[in-house]
Amino acid sequence: YLVFSEMWEVFSFFGMRGLLTVFIVDKISGLGMSEVTANLQYGATQAFVYAFTFIGGLVADKILGFRKSLFWGGLMMITGSCILAFNPQQFFFLGIAFTIVGTGFFKPNISTMSLRSLQNQIGAEIKSTIPSGNLLVVRKPMVMTSQSAVKTLSQNELVEFAEPNFIYRINKTPNDPSLGRLWGLQN
Repeated sequence: YLVFSEMWEVFSFFGMRGLLTVFIVDKISGLGMSEVTANLQYGATQAFVYAFTFIGGLVADKILGFRKSLFWGGLMMITGSCILAFNPQQFFFLGIAFTIVGTGFFKPNISTMSLRSLQNQIGAEIKSTIPSGNLLVVRKPMVMTSQSAVKTLSQNELVEFAEPNFIYRINKTPNDPSLGRLWGLQN
């Protein structure tokens, strides 16, 4: 279900982004505004979408929870898309408002749900995230081999790439006073 939810969100957000300025400027079937006004409206819409993701994340954390926020966000995006399909000239700002608020509830919470689904799938602990590339560093359970963890993660449709990162730690140090000199470990 997460894949279809993500697909709808991408369609609703990026599809509207692609057509928004064209529709606002079009004088025949659009709103017939000037290009300057269309660009300002486009910029305001994008700013509100990203501002509402912050608000949607807070509401999910403090009030509704992730699942309910996803449900209501998706419902609001669908409502906004239907309003825009019904009569976009008359209800343009109302439809865009529903889409903005819905995306704000949806966007931050779908990522969290995806992460939780991956955690539950193999019982991994997320050690760190690298947001610029949507990368996660996870620790597999001790009972699972690295090969089976990579195989399980690779089969998940949400994971684009999985590879092990082996970190070896010495549990005991040899009882040799010259060990540091031999390996260049003078402190």
